[in-house]
Amino acid sequence: MKLETRNIRQFFLLFLIINAALFIVSIVWNIHNQLQAAKNYALIEAKASYNKDLLYRRWASMHGGVYVPITEQTPPNPNLLYIEDRNIRTDSGKEFTLVNPAYMTRQVHELAQEEYGVKGHITSLNPIRKQNAPDTWETHSLELFENGIIENYEIKKTDDLRYMRYMQAMVVEESCLKCHAHQGYKLGDIRGGISVSVPMDNYNEVAFENIRDIALTHLLIFIGLLVLTSFSYQRVIEQAKRNKLLRDSLIANELKLQEQNSKLIIAKNKAEESDRLKDSFLKNISHEIRTPLNGILGFSELLEKTELSDEKRKSFAGIISSNSRKLYKLFQNILEVSSAEAEKTLINNTMFSINEFLLEIYSEFEMKSSSKKVPIYLKKALPDSNSLIISDKHKLNIIVTNLLENAVKYTHEGYIEIGYKTAGEEITIHVKDTGIGISRANIKNIFKYFIQVKSKGWNIPDGLGIGLPIAKENARQLGGKLTVESTPGKGSTFLLKIPYVTTSQVDMDKKEDTIITSKQRVNPFTILVVEDESVNYLLIETILKNSNFENYKLIHANNGEKAIQMFIENKAEIDLVIMDINLPGMDGIETTKEILKIRKNIPVIAQTAYVLKEDIEKYHAYGFSDLLPKPIVIDLLLEMVRKYSNW
Repeated sequence: MKLETRNIRQFFLLFLIINAALFIVSIVWNIHNQLQAAKNYALIEAKASYNKDLLYRRWASMHGGVYVPITEQTPPNPNLLYIEDRNIRTDSGKEFTLVNPAYMTRQVHELAQEEYGVKGHITSLNPIRKQNAPDTWETHSLELFENGIIENYEIKKTDDLRYMRYMQAMVVEESCLKCHAHQGYKLGDIRGGISVSVPMDNYNEVAFENIRDIALTHLLIFIGLLVLTSFSYQRVIEQAKRNKLLRDSLIANELKLQEQNSKLIIAKNKAEESDRLKDSFLKNISHEIRTPLNGILGFSELLEKTELSDEKRKSFAGIISSNSRKLYKLFQNILEVSSAEAEKTLINNTMFSINEFLLEIYSEFEMKSSSKKVPIYLKKALPDSNSLIISDKHKLNIIVTNLLENAVKYTHEGYIEIGYKTAGEEITIHVKDTGIGISRANIKNIFKYFIQVKSKGWNIPDGLGIGLPIAKENARQLGGKLTVESTPGKGSTFLLKIPYVTTSQVDMDKKEDTIITSKQRVNPFTILVVEDESVNYLLIETILKNSNFENYKLIHANNGEKAIQMFIENKAEIDLVIMDINLPGMDGIETTKEILKIRKNIPVIAQTAYVLKEDIEKYHAYGFSDLLPKPIVIDLLLEMVRKYSNW
C-alpha cells in the first residue's frame, strides 16, 4: 500500500508540475500577445494618422495650397516669398496668406500633439525649413527610403516616454512641383517623409489591464485545479485503500476458502473414518448388548421354574444382576460418549475419602481378577484419617473402573496394581499391569473413540473401543490429564493426574458434631415419592427397606395432581421429594413448581433418564436440588437420601 500511495502521490505531483508549466507558458504567451496587440494597435493608429495627413496634404497640393486669414498663429510663410501672390487682399480690405501643404501639415501636427499627444513631423534630408530637419531615427528612415524601402516603424523612447514611431516615404507628385520644383525635384522622386509618433501609454495601460485579468483568471483556474486535484487525490487514495482492503479481503477469503477446503477434506476423511468406525461400533455394540441381555432373559426364564433349588435360584439371580450391571454400564458409557462429544457434562464436586473410594473399586474388581488368577494390589499414600479430597466422585469412578477393566481384560499373568501418591497440589492415581502392553505406534490411537488395539497371539474379548477415550475426556474435565507408559509384552502403567484439593480433618470433625442423625429424630424422615410406574416405586421402596436406614416413612403419589394434594396434607411432615419428570397429565417440572410455592425450601430430587449438562442446568433452574439418573443405581439413591436425611 505504501508503494501504491507513493506512486499516486508522484503522479499527482507530476500532473501539477505539468499544469503549472502550461499555465506559465499560457501566461507568458498571453502577455506577449497583449504587448504585441498594443504595438499593432499603435501602428495602426500611426498609419491611419499618416494616411490622413497624406490625404489632406494631397488635397491641399491639388489646389495649390489654401488661403487663410493672416493671424498671429498663421503668419505669412517666409519660405514662399518666391510666389508672387503669397499674400492677397480682398475688396473688403481683409488680408489672406497662402498656406502650402507643408505649412498646413505642420500646423495640423501641432494641433494633434496638443489635443491627442500624437506627434507628426514632415521632414527630408534636404528641408526648405530648418525646423523640418530630421532627428536621428528619421535620418535613418530617410536613408532606408533612398535604398528602396518605403516605410519604417519602431518603438522608441523619447523624453522618457515610449512611442510607436512610423515613417513612410513621400513621392513627388505633379502637385508638389509648385513648391518644390526650384529644389530640383522631379516627378516620382523621394521628396522626404512624414513621421508619426503615437504614445504607447494608453495602449500599454489597456494591455497591462488585460494582462492582469489574464493572470488573475489563470490564478483562479490554477487554484481551482489545485482544489480539484487535492479532492481527486484524496478520492484516489481512499479508493486505493478500499481496493487494497478489497484485495486483502479477496486474498483472505481465498486463503480462508483454501483453509475451509482443506478442513472439508480433513472433515470428509474424518467423516469417512468415523462412518467406518461407527459401523464397527454398531456391530460391536450389538454384540455387547445381546450378550448380557441373553443372560438376563435366559436366566429370568429359568427362575420361573419352580423345581430349582434355592442355591441355583441365588446363582441365577446373581448372573442376572451381573449382566444387568454390565448392560447398565454399557448404556452409561454410551451416554458418556454423547455427553463428551457435545461437551454437555457438569462437574459435581463433593468431598470423599480417596482411600474408601479406591477400596470400594478394589473390592469390586478383586473377584474378577482372582478368577483369572491375577492378584490386584492396592497402595495407599495417606492414612484413612487424612484421605479426604474434593473432586467429582462419579467421574473419577468412570476413569478408574475403565482403566481397571482394561487391566483385567489384557492381563493374563503377573499382577495388577492400583494406588496413588500426592505431590504438592497434585494427586496421581496409577493403574499398573503386567499384561500384553501397547506398541508405540498404537499408543496414539488408544484414546480415540471406537479404536480397538489388536495383538497377535492373544485372544482378547471384543469391546466398543470407548473406555479409554471416556476416561481421558473425564480426566480433562476434572482439570487433569491421563497418560500411559507401556512396553509390549511387559505391561502398561496408566497415570491419572488431577488437582489435589482437600480440607482439614478438624473442620470435618466440627461439621460432623453438628449433624443430627436419624436416630436423634423424634419424627420419621418422610419421603414423598412421585412415580407413575409402580415397579419403579417398588424398587425405591425395596432399596430403602434393605438398607440400614431407620426411622423413615414413604408416601407414594402416581401423578402430579395427587402429589400436590398429598404435599398440602402432609407439608409439615415431608422432608424430601423424589419426583419423576415424565408423569401423566401435569409433568414433574410443573408439579415441583407448585410444591415449591407451598414450601420453597423443600429439597426435590428429579428422577429422569436425561442427565446431560444442559438438562442438569435446566433442572437446577426449575428448583430441583439434585438429579437421580434412570435406571436407578442403588448406591447413588442411598447416597442422595443420606445427604438430605443425615443418616
